[in-house]
Amino acid sequence: MDYACSNSAYHRANIQSILTLVYLFFFLNHFAFSVAESSISSLQKIFVACGSSGSLASHGRRWIGDVDSQYSPTFEPQNNASTGSAPLNQARNPEDYYKKARLSSSPFTYLFNVTSGQKFIRLHFYPASYPGFDSSKAFFSVKAGSFTLLTNFSASLTANHSREDVVLKEYCVNVEEGQRLNITFTPSSDYKQAYAFINGIEIVSMPTNLYYTGADNMPLKFLAQVSDTTYSIENSSALETVYRINIGGSPISPQYDTGLYRTWFDGKDYLTDARPGAYPYTSNLSLNFSGIRSYTAPLQVYTTAMSMGGDKKTNENYSLTWEFPVDSGFTYFVRLHFCEFEKEITTEWDRVFEINIANLSAETQADVIAWSGGPRIPYYRDYAVIIASKGNEKEQPLSIAMHPNPNWKTRRSDAILNGVEIFKVDNNGNLSGPNPDPVFLTPSIPERNPPTEPKKDSATIISIIAGVVSGFVVLFLLFLIIFRRARKVKDSGSSTGASFWVTFSPSTTKSTKSRGSSLPSDLCTHFSLSEIKAATNDFDDVFIIGVGGFGNVYKGYVDDGSTPVAIKRLNPGSQQGVQEFNTEIEMLSRLRHRHLVSLIGYCNDHGEMILVYDYMSRGTLHPEYYRLQHLTEKSDVYSFGVVLFEVLCARPPILRTGDKKQVSLAFWAQQSYRNGTLDQIIDPFLKGKIAPECLNKFAEVAMSCLDDNGMRRPSMSEVVWGLEFALQLQETAEKNEKFGDDDQDGRKGGVDYDENPLMKYESDVDSGVLFSRIGGHVLESKSISTATPTTSDDQSLTTKSSDSRNVSGAVFSEIMNPQGR
Repeated sequence: MDYACSNSAYHRANIQSILTLVYLFFFLNHFAFSVAESSISSLQKIFVACGSSGSLASHGRRWIGDVDSQYSPTFEPQNNASTGSAPLNQARNPEDYYKKARLSSSPFTYLFNVTSGQKFIRLHFYPASYPGFDSSKAFFSVKAGSFTLLTNFSASLTANHSREDVVLKEYCVNVEEGQRLNITFTPSSDYKQAYAFINGIEIVSMPTNLYYTGADNMPLKFLAQVSDTTYSIENSSALETVYRINIGGSPISPQYDTGLYRTWFDGKDYLTDARPGAYPYTSNLSLNFSGIRSYTAPLQVYTTAMSMGGDKKTNENYSLTWEFPVDSGFTYFVRLHFCEFEKEITTEWDRVFEINIANLSAETQADVIAWSGGPRIPYYRDYAVIIASKGNEKEQPLSIAMHPNPNWKTRRSDAILNGVEIFKVDNNGNLSGPNPDPVFLTPSIPERNPPTEPKKDSATIISIIAGVVSGFVVLFLLFLIIFRRARKVKDSGSSTGASFWVTFSPSTTKSTKSRGSSLPSDLCTHFSLSEIKAATNDFDDVFIIGVGGFGNVYKGYVDDGSTPVAIKRLNPGSQQGVQEFNTEIEMLSRLRHRHLVSLIGYCNDHGEMILVYDYMSRGTLHPEYYRLQHLTEKSDVYSFGVVLFEVLCARPPILRTGDKKQVSLAFWAQQSYRNGTLDQIIDPFLKGKIAPECLNKFAEVAMSCLDDNGMRRPSMSEVVWGLEFALQLQETAEKNEKFGDDDQDGRKGGVDYDENPLMKYESDVDSGVLFSRIGGHVLESKSISTATPTTSDDQSLTTKSSDSRNVSGAVFSEIMNPQGR
């Protein structure tokens, strides 16, 4: 009994000691956190509500109006043309400090008497129209001290690109002892009636060397092709925050940051490669901030993460990847946040992985436990990388990819990431980048041809493949025929090709008014030059939506501003392209189909050559043209590849409501094809009805059309052959009643290549050879020629020898480098 009592007392003492230690640990941890928070709370913070008077409170911040206050801006002598104004309309209910703005057509400067040290500068823009100020005219530059933050900046274009109502720009600068912080806004001299505006300004002191490299900080690892070196963020540098991401969790608004009022976004829009096993997860365990300061990032960043998952085989065959578009021509500071809190990961070598940043090796053996000293200890690693200029590309992807180490180097084939911060480093005092390309949202007026939902009925797979796909092929080939014939006909109001098209068109073209044009009056509307100028604000650069060798394309409005149009203008004064200009009007005026953009009218006054098209509010099927900004002979092949995947997946080429990786059908389909998951994204109506051989061949043809190298894409005749072959595979499979059976002769699916008349080609045509492969075996090769439609009842496709040099012709829509890319 005495032994039992003494043993019980011993255990109680042990438990009490353990509880005391636990209490002491949490007290010290809380004390350290409180000390850090108190040091944050003592930092200087200034919040200016521009264009407002008095003060207002918003989420723990007190904003002071700049009207008749210590923060009133100054102006150049005799240029006090400034006003504080509320927007004419509001797309949402913004924060109070967005409800007014400071606007001016002349430069103005804010002077801040601040303490010395490293500061956050945050600029808030709400790009609405204000009384007397059109949002499309807001182009201006911003300087903070000696640093250029923005040049010819358009908040409107930036907001449209990000699909946000407001724009927040954050910078880090250092203010030396005795200096003032001056922020100057200057309207751009490159744009007519330009003005500058600002809704809110934040100046927040940051803890010393939070992002700058101090004596006690390790320098950044500079990633390069040859050998890695080190890199420092000196006080003489300025930074722009490009991305701040909570990888595994939800967005974090400024009031829930660590007292620094930073905004953290989620990372799902930037995740480009994650297999089904990858998942975000959360921990409710307490953390030990013994490796870094607690204000480095919010707790939510370190208690949420994304890992590759537990499927070892899958993980070893791909990299968990994010891609972040950044401006070309700058050095970027990348901070990766880590914290191991999974109960299975407790010691070194439990989870070891590789890290690649911008396709350069950052770490070959990343071990968070080894870095931090144990589990549940937050840590971060810093890197620097150059994203060099590349041609005319404004942006390039900065990728972060993670791949597990081999089995013998780690106990678990996996990788983990909690958070990402990416900063642009100034280039000789400059942080400004180009404005994004215009992204015009769907107008509120009714569309002329509203999209229809894919029709799903009880038709067999034969009717779907033969009808829909062949219909697109016929449509495309008809366009080529008309194109070639129209080029040969001079000064003719119609042609055989054109009249042949009308029989297939859902609606014929009505005669429209002509206003003094030398072209036939029954083609399309003739616009006067004054009407065109009114529609484009005298060809204002703000309205440019495309540039080519022929000249610029503008977005404009006709019919008293109710109808958006695309206006293509040949470079003024050019004497070239007159015949091509007339040919395109004659040809496109007769093309009417809901899948083709329509020509509305033209202008040929005062030496101008201008075409007016129906504006494509949902974007163009030439994804390639959007990327490369020029057309080739193989551009339409690329577009047709997109159409093939549209048919297969029953969805539009661009779908902005889904995940980022599914926005582009071409990208999504290519990724799915390479991952072996294409069968998971096809139209549900086709599942179980399309033979695997047919699906493989169909997908193979579509993928070849989407090849990034235009020279490697097939000709349209080769595409037709491939689709016919896919159709034959489907017919044979259905004939055998079940997919994949071998016939008595041992031929897969009973395919007899010489029995189907669709497979016969003229042997004397030498325009190319196509080899068809199934399972790596060459089945048949055929000489390919340009296919033309016949007038037989079944509208089958036969071939006709033609000179491949005549397939394309010169029209006003200029083809640049017709040999491929």
